[in-house]
Amino acid sequence: MKKLFTKFSLIAALCAIAVSSVSCDDDNKGGGDKPAVETSVSSLRFTSGSYSKSFTVDVKTAASWSVDVEFSGTDSWVTVEKSGAGVSVKVESNTGAARTATVVVSAPGMTDAKVAVEQQEAFSSELIGVYAPHVDPMSSDYGLFLSTEWNEKGAPSLDLSAILGAPIEWETIEFFLPMLIGSTYYSQGLASLDLKEDGRLAAGYRVPEFEGGFSIESMLNPQFGNSPVLVFPDAQAPVVPSDAVTYYTKDGKIYLAVSKEFIASVDPGTLDMPICDLIDTFIKKYGLDFVSDRYNFAVPLKYKSENDVLTLYVDREMILPFKPLLLDVVGMLLEGISEEGGDMPVFDPAMLTGFITDMFDNSTKFEIGVKLAPKTE
Repeated sequence: MKKLFTKFSLIAALCAIAVSSVSCDDDNKGGGDKPAVETSVSSLRFTSGSYSKSFTVDVKTAASWSVDVEFSGTDSWVTVEKSGAGVSVKVESNTGAARTATVVVSAPGMTDAKVAVEQQEAFSSELIGVYAPHVDPMSSDYGLFLSTEWNEKGAPSLDLSAILGAPIEWETIEFFLPMLIGSTYYSQGLASLDLKEDGRLAAGYRVPEFEGGFSIESMLNPQFGNSPVLVFPDAQAPVVPSDAVTYYTKDGKIYLAVSKEFIASVDPGTLDMPICDLIDTFIKKYGLDFVSDRYNFAVPLKYKSENDVLTLYVDREMILPFKPLLLDVVGMLLEGISEEGGDMPVFDPAMLTGFITDMFDNSTKFEIGVKLAPKTE
């Protein structure tokens, strides 16, 4: 009898342990059969600045919902509030190390949704400020420059005899191109360039008007006088998020960065692969001097600052990797051109690809860039 009682007690204990284990598993799952609150994003990333982002909330099975913030440290640097069918998330400026928090959206009878919030560390750059094109009409300097030197083979010429009746010598291109574009599209089209203190970038610009409709003549003489100054990105109509375009400086270069999240959001889905993967493929194939990290693609420009004039430019070394890319792109664009070209003048595609090849191979110096000055207004 004693042995039977002992066996019974042992079996009962094992059953209790099994029931307890199942109960604990159910508790850890947090009600696995509950419907989940759905949010339009799973994470939000901010620069070190103070601004806000928003996301939408879907609680089909609940009549109400609430939102709160869980902080990983002691600072309360995130503010959330319900805004219609979504949540507005605002962060305070960060003057220290990178930090994280979690926005929790709860609804009765539903599993919580959690949105991770990440803010970058404090930003610093010697270029922080608001700039405008540096223009000096007295010296025919309109803020855009092209400067080249050539080896013994000399500068190439662009044979557009079929269109213009004569070839265009490089000296003509180097003299007139900066003047034509600089005096119009650059100096009048760009109203300001704001390199913000948290690494965001914003540009004020004017849209050109073409008298008599768009044509080659009107394109060479655009009008900006009646055009209002627009801002990109536009905080009032945020088609592009305010931190989709950022910048940072390192080793004498300024890097202009575009958010991979933003690029992916505008991917039409008609390519053979996701657009960010395609860009990475081109960077690797052609050995381009672009930065591709977890969050951004970044394009480097060299810079120098002298006498309150900030010069942003690229040199021959930086543009050389673009030679095969440019030849491939031009080749594809010209592939369909033939003698049956309709109203288009006929010219030899090899002439254009040869011009590009000579431009890269024969140059010993090739610099192109813009000049900026602190904006005073």
